[in-house]
Amino acid sequence: MYQRENVSTAATYGSAMEQRPFQKRASSKSLMSRGKSINDTSKYNFKKFIPMFMLALAPNAFNSCDKDEVEYTGPYHDTTYTLSNIDNSNVYPPTKIKASADSVQVRNVYIVPVGDFLNFPAINIGKMADYLKPIMEISPKIKGKGNFIFEPGEATLSGDSLWYVQNGWTVNQK
Repeated sequence: MYQRENVSTAATYGSAMEQRPFQKRASSKSLMSRGKSINDTSKYNFKKFIPMFMLALAPNAFNSCDKDEVEYTGPYHDTTYTLSNIDNSNVYPPTKIKASADSVQVRNVYIVPVGDFLNFPAINIGKMADYLKPIMEISPKIKGKGNFIFEPGEATLSGDSLWYVQNGWTVNQK
């Protein structure tokens, strides 16, 4: 009898899918007996709607996580650290130089020799170059500037004068 009601409703309006608005739809039990599933009674096909809806929202979800770095547009400045044969506390430990090199406001970090290094024998000139190499490798912003005054001929014996010149210093210039 229950099936007969649905059949009469279907005969009046064509099929269970074409019912008039505000009318009760056919029950899932009656549709199952005719080989239809519950999803077939829905007005919208949600199997296609949900993935399309998610695809529409996906670009906005991924863009919200992507943040661009803000470029520094203010004035840049150079930082100078002095190095002398008596006091090297400005250069060592290199944490101050690294902090300056990491700053976006600093364009270049210069290490400038102060005074003369006339009392340095060739072995100490090489040791000072070995001491400065790790500091110069911290950042490409770190450069040498100024003139090292060594005893004439001492810097060329160890071959370190070339290293000093390559990193921006001059050797024994007047």
